[in-house]
Amino acid sequence: MAQNIRTGSDAALRERLKAEGRFTPADIYIAVDAGNLWLAAQDGLLQPVESEILEQNIPANLRDPQNRWFGLTQRVRTIMYHPERVSPEELSTYEALADPQWRGRLILRPATHSYTQSLVASLIAAHDEAGAEEIIRGWLANEPTLIDRTKLTKTTMDPISTPFLAIF
Repeated sequence: MAQNIRTGSDAALRERLKAEGRFTPADIYIAVDAGNLWLAAQDGLLQPVESEILEQNIPANLRDPQNRWFGLTQRVRTIMYHPERVSPEELSTYEALADPQWRGRLILRPATHSYTQSLVASLIAAHDEAGAEEIIRGWLANEPTLIDRTKLTKTTMDPISTPFLAIF
């Protein structure tokens, strides 16, 4: 079977699907994050799929209620820290990063980044909207440095000179 795989950023691939419309040769859209799948569904780019195999093997919380997308993997969200400056017990949760002790010591992706949006969605699921908002307000009160690129974040996380914590 011949395969023609197109790659690119999620935003670029969604724009391509929009431009191609009903004439797209795409059969499958694979994204790195559920937030991007949600955006594609909101843009009307995905069609429902009826598959007993997918429904039997993918839990309901990892798929779209209308079966427009199915999560095949789960992302591990990591908190990076300097082990000589921070004890893991101090920040074992995202909620702990709202503590004032982290003021001026956080690096976060901006709110417009799909990874941040997915993280916020998971906080809403765990704490409801008001609880998630309280956590996020705590992060913002800690005056985080916002960086949109993982490479730049890793560079900024110089373990010798930087006291930052980072959420990816």
